[in-house]
Amino acid sequence: MISHKYKCIFLHIPKSGGSTIKCLLKEIDKNAVPLGHMPISKMKNDLNFNESYFKFTFVRNPWARLNSLYFFLLNQTPKHIHYKYDKLKVRFLQDNNISFSEFIKECSVNFINSPDSVRRGFNLNAAPYTDRYILPDNPLDFIGKVENFQEDFNTICDKIGIPHQELPHKNASKHKHYTEYYDDETRAIIAEKYAKDIEHFGYKFGR
Repeated sequence: MISHKYKCIFLHIPKSGGSTIKCLLKEIDKNAVPLGHMPISKMKNDLNFNESYFKFTFVRNPWARLNSLYFFLLNQTPKHIHYKYDKLKVRFLQDNNISFSEFIKECSVNFINSPDSVRRGFNLNAAPYTDRYILPDNPLDFIGKVENFQEDFNTICDKIGIPHQELPHKNASKHKHYTEYYDDETRAIIAEKYAKDIEHFGYKFGR
């Protein structure tokens, strides 16, 4: 999302608190332009990209992110699935009551490290940050963490010149803490598939 009023660009990474940030930006700037989940590397080629704008995003612990994705997809309606996700995959997940463990194993084979050419909707939700969104040459000025959501958003408010605002929680899933859904095998799968993200951002299981 680009706000010319506040001279900022928000990189919306799936399942990392982006819907909350996007809604708030739209409230303070009705003319802010949504960009979906376009990485900044693509924005620079497709848009009138302004290097002087403040560019930011949010990331999330990958074990928590995949747990959130699982429950998010379980609760999708047929209409939402039709437009935003691979409806056959999501309906298979829902209709067959796929367990969290089975979901992680399926993701590890077919989605997490798929090349961009085969990624659509469902797959992009599982794309590692350092694989698609946050590359060495991406000119991001600030990367916040969902784990420090309010504090990091306050920093962003200071940078773009708006008052601190309490963040609502959009698309919140109702379930237990993510650590209660993993076993040794699925925990290891995420550790392997998201090794670069975990190292880059200093994440650990349970924190």
